[in-house]
Amino acid sequence: APPPFLPAYEAGEVDYIPLSNQAEINRVQTDPMLQDQLNAYLDFMTYYLIMDTYHAPFSDIRVRQAFSHAIDAEALMKSALRGIGLPAASMLQPGFPGANTDALAHIQRYDPVLARQRLAEAGYPDGKGFPAMDIWMRGELPVIGAAAEGVQAMLKQNLNIDVGVSNMERKVFTERMNSHTLTLGLVPYRYDYMDASNQLTLWLSNGRHAWHNDRFEFLVRQANELVGDPDRRKAMYHEAEEILVRDVGGVFLWYVLINEMWKPYVAGNALKPNELGYRAWRGDQMLNVTPTLYITKDVLNGRAKRGSSGGFWQWLTGE
Repeated sequence: APPPFLPAYEAGEVDYIPLSNQAEINRVQTDPMLQDQLNAYLDFMTYYLIMDTYHAPFSDIRVRQAFSHAIDAEALMKSALRGIGLPAASMLQPGFPGANTDALAHIQRYDPVLARQRLAEAGYPDGKGFPAMDIWMRGELPVIGAAAEGVQAMLKQNLNIDVGVSNMERKVFTERMNSHTLTLGLVPYRYDYMDASNQLTLWLSNGRHAWHNDRFEFLVRQANELVGDPDRRKAMYHEAEEILVRDVGGVFLWYVLINEMWKPYVAGNALKPNELGYRAWRGDQMLNVTPTLYITKDVLNGRAKRGSSGGFWQWLTGE
């Protein structure tokens, strides 16, 4: 269990905390003294379903399309993932270089009628004859397990397909995924560096996914090597990602939402969102940078103590 960050924050013992506990996030969101100190924004991390598209049943794009249209990501955000996720439309997250989220959002939209139609066209009317399988996860926390069970329920309700949910050891899961022998899995990916090549190269056929598309391979490899023409490079990544979404290389479910709190007297350019809503500061220092954060003069007056029983200045001076 994580340390009791919120009580320490409210007591003025610390000036910044991450929040991942959904009950605490909900309490802060409804607390008039604390709610404006909660800062929520997208992590560059996507959860999605992977499928073995080299073998039946997922070698049929109509089956993959059926799965993509049968899952109501909005409903997952209101239940299992409340406060910690946002519906995904694609691999690249809003605000990430090269993202084209709005233009791709309609492709894997929730549409249970279309989902049932595609499944029937693939030879499984009302789910009849669909093989038994489990959604594998890789040592995930219970909250992700709850989301997977939500996906399980939607596949049953909308496609009349029975799938299990199995939380596997990381080693077993990873070996199956990397060998392209994992039938169906729920997996996340979080960026390593700030460029579209990072997240799209992951989908090349020599990577971890059992999916291949010649045009996608050509575009990503060409864009990865292209220099001096950023607009053309971006357009190539846009086309590549659209191919990935349309061909349902994966069913993209949700982006992870970061929740952090910092006192009103903590400031710095890294805390200010840019035009895309992105902040440079992240508590885990994923970017491997050291942003300049500082305590403003607001700490000298009563405003600094809003929402807590103490504050930095009290701690510093012993007052």
